[in-house]
Amino acid sequence: MIKKVINFTAKVILVSSILISLLFFCGYKYVEYHLKKSLSTPLHHIESDIHKTKPLPDNILDTFNEMYKTKHVISYINESLFENRSGKYMSEETAQLIIVHYSSGQNRYGFPKLVLAHQLEQQFSDDQLLAFYASNFDFLNNNTGFYSASLHYFDKKLEDLNKREAATLILMLDNPRMYHPHRASALERLNQRLELLGY
Repeated sequence: MIKKVINFTAKVILVSSILISLLFFCGYKYVEYHLKKSLSTPLHHIESDIHKTKPLPDNILDTFNEMYKTKHVISYINESLFENRSGKYMSEETAQLIIVHYSSGQNRYGFPKLVLAHQLEQQFSDDQLLAFYASNFDFLNNNTGFYSASLHYFDKKLEDLNKREAATLILMLDNPRMYHPHRASALERLNQRLELLGY
C-alpha cells in the first residue's frame, strides 16, 4: 500500500513538473513573440547596431571593471550601481534602452525586458552591451554617449581620460544629474563617491 502511494505521488510530481515547465516555455515564447511585434525596429537591425558599436577603449573598461571588481553586477540602472545583484551586468539596462528607444512604448517594463535581456546575453558579451549602452546613454546637454560626453565635460578624447575622469562618466550612468561634474550642487556628492572608490 505504501509503495503504491509513493509511486502515485512520484508520478503526480513528475507530471506536474512537466506541465509547469511546458507552461513556462509557452509563456516565454508568447512574451517573446509580443516583444518582437512591439519593436518598431526589427531585432536583427538592433543586433546589427550592437555589432557595429565602436568598442570602448581599455582605460574605460579597466576603470569600469576596477570599480565593480567586488560588486560587478548591475541589474537596474535606476537603482544604485553599487548594489550587488545577480545576472549579467548590462543585459537588462541594454534591454530597457532598446525597448524605450526602439519600441512603440507598449512593453517598457517587466517580463518583456527580461526576455530581451536573456536574448542579448546569449548573443553578446558584457563589454559589447556596455559599449552599446554607453554609446546611446543621454549624458545631458545634447551629449549622447561616452565619446561625446568626454569631449564636453573634460575636453579630451575618451581614450585620454585619467581614471578619475573615466570613473566620473561611469558614475553618470547611474544618474547624470547626481554626478554632474560641472554642477556645484553635484560636486560634493561626486567627490565623495570618487574618494570612496579611491580616485
